[in-house]
Amino acid sequence: MRVEYRAALRAEIEAVASHPEYRAVADRPGARRELGFIHLAGGDTLTEGKLDLAAPGEAGLVLLDVKTSAIHAKDAPARAAQYNVQRDVYVAASEAIAGQPVERFAFQFSRAGVQVSEQITGDIREGGRREFARMTAAIATGEPALTPCPTECDFCGYRKVGWCAGVSQPPAAS
Repeated sequence: MRVEYRAALRAEIEAVASHPEYRAVADRPGARRELGFIHLAGGDTLTEGKLDLAAPGEAGLVLLDVKTSAIHAKDAPARAAQYNVQRDVYVAASEAIAGQPVERFAFQFSRAGVQVSEQITGDIREGGRREFARMTAAIATGEPALTPCPTECDFCGYRKVGWCAGVSQPPAAS
């Protein structure tokens, strides 16, 4: 079982690492992988994360995060939208730390073999700031918000250790 798992993991990593759109970022001069960060976002708020891939672009930084979701390529844009908060945290942290704008952000979906990339505009930045402020204010109330997505419970560490009851609403009957 372990041998099969390692072989599958190796194949997935190799598929991402050889994907032309991934290579377009990874092969840029100055590209860096697995960049850990702590971003002091103001007051008592901070974020911590690890950028899978970051590189200088033409007018700023290019960031890429790899997702291992088992989805079809056609579903990648919708799934990427579910990760917008992560994108916004990575963009804000990178801009604050590097002192330059993020020009592009991409999610690389390893199993689907597709990348969803977007230019980071002023509207995206401002929307991200507002959403982050809303989320941190909600967290500060101490009332946990349950996920509306039941599939998240399948891999959630909080659920596994009994810190979370699960989804906010049961899945609709089919």
